[in-house]
Amino acid sequence: TGSEVASPFNAGGAGSSIGDNISYNVQWVGGRSRNLISGDLPKYPPGVNINTQIRLRVVVQPRGTVKSIQPLRKGDTRLENAAIKEVRLWRFQSLQSAQPALDQVCTVIFNFKVK
Repeated sequence: TGSEVASPFNAGGAGSSIGDNISYNVQWVGGRSRNLISGDLPKYPPGVNINTQIRLRVVVQPRGTVKSIQPLRKGDTRLENAAIKEVRLWRFQSLQSAQPALDQVCTVIFNFKVK
């Protein structure tokens, strides 16, 4: 289904647990996939102590930079903002020259779990 996750965080495959309590998954629209080459995971903001899932619709430009981010369903605003802040800095692999130079869309899912 085009669900591929890279490992800039020294993690395994999709849904891997990263750090203490946050896991993520990237699902590309249209069966495509691109590796994440740099970026950090969001962190729990001070005083936030809940289990939740944050889903973001992310538009990635041909050179791998994030063009736009939009929450897909309402979640805790503080965790949503923390996720958006980090994903805005993510960098994906550039498209190959044989591929059409078009923006691509993916859904990034973060699972926040309190230890």
